[in-house]
Amino acid sequence: MAITKDQIIEAAEALKSAGVNPSMAAVRERLGGGSFATISPVLREWRESQEQRATVAIEMPAEAKPLWIVLVLIFGGLLLGLQLKS
Repeated sequence: MAITKDQIIEAAEALKSAGVNPSMAAVRERLGGGSFATISPVLREWRESQEQRATVAIEMPAEAKPLWIVLVLIFGGLLLGLQLKS
């Protein structure tokens, strides 16, 4: 029976959750077989989607940026003042 895209993704996610690098070999081993030619494009697409999720997750909302700048300036100034005193 052919390995499906969903099975490859599930294996990659399970490996990642377990702290194991989801390499092609690790995914293939977890699945109990499969062709690297089948696994490779799916794994590449999955990795790209993981990177996009991480990028989206760390983007700051536009409304919060002015507040962030003010906080950085205030606390940066406080730290600089403390360093100059010591």
